[in-house]
Amino acid sequence: MTGDLLMNNSNNDSVPIGCLDFGTAEKNIVVYLGNANNGLAYNTLIESQAVTLYTSNSFLVSVRNTDVTKFSISKIDVFTNINAHGKYIYNLSPPLHHYDATTKGYVDGVVKMPCWINSHFKSECRQNWLYRYRLKPAKFELCCV
Repeated sequence: MTGDLLMNNSNNDSVPIGCLDFGTAEKNIVVYLGNANNGLAYNTLIESQAVTLYTSNSFLVSVRNTDVTKFSISKIDVFTNINAHGKYIYNLSPPLHHYDATTKGYVDGVVKMPCWINSHFKSECRQNWLYRYRLKPAKFELCCV
């Protein structure tokens, strides 16, 4: 078969497409999207196998014509807020730039303000020290406990 496969859905709530019974042998199902380098794939022999979306360039998730996330080989771009639902972000690399995310352990190990600064420096000197190391005043108070 060649050409487009178009289906009319005017009389049903849904139109199922695919295979439900592959039997016991290893089989793959692939739905190509435009060419052989872009598609959806599933292998029947691998238990708990995830459906794989593969692409030659990148994969963009869009909702109501608004870009949400773009996956490519070297990075993931996120165009909206991230709600972690109380879960953690872990395995962060040490920061390379001042705007990189890092861990509390990294920060605690790099910058420690000596407690004597709190009592021996004038207020303006403390503020300069805080600015130099990009600390907020609340962090200054905590490190001297």
